[in-house]
Amino acid sequence: MGQEAIKLKFSASSDEAEYEALLAEGELALAVRANKIIIYSDSQLMGTKVVVPVETEELSWRVKHYDPAFNVHDLRMNLDLVDEAREMAVARVAMDMAKMAKAYNGRVKPRNFQAGDLVLTKAEAFGLVGKLDPKWEEPYKVVEIVNGGAYKLQKIDRKKVPRTWNVANLKKLCT
Repeated sequence: MGQEAIKLKFSASSDEAEYEALLAEGELALAVRANKIIIYSDSQLMGTKVVVPVETEELSWRVKHYDPAFNVHDLRMNLDLVDEAREMAVARVAMDMAKMAKAYNGRVKPRNFQAGDLVLTKAEAFGLVGKLDPKWEEPYKVVEIVNGGAYKLQKIDRKKVPRTWNVANLKKLCT
């Protein structure tokens, strides 16, 4: 058997505030199906303003209709069906994953560059970028395609860039 308490933050000096406190306590007692309610207050008058049932004897529908023999039978049936339920859950997860992959892949824009294409490089790949700085750097020319979406670039004045660039950091230059 547990005990519950309510501490209200407002001033309880007026009858109205005390009445509201009593109502809140009564609602809590009903919600937790309390068998006994003890109220401590400054005013004994407010106890006569509200009538709260002290004991509740009504059982829930589930408790009223509980049958131990049927419960054992039902548990055994559920054990027989657990493998089927697990298989259905795995199938639902696979369908959901396929649906998410289809939605994601439908929004992906493939970026493939050919040798000779002009591209811009992401400025943040060089270091920190300020709010007003350009997001993309000067145009480069794709020289070679390396495996896995990586590209070797050269500047427009034919100077090679020392490292490879991933497709995530490149954007085609629209001319």
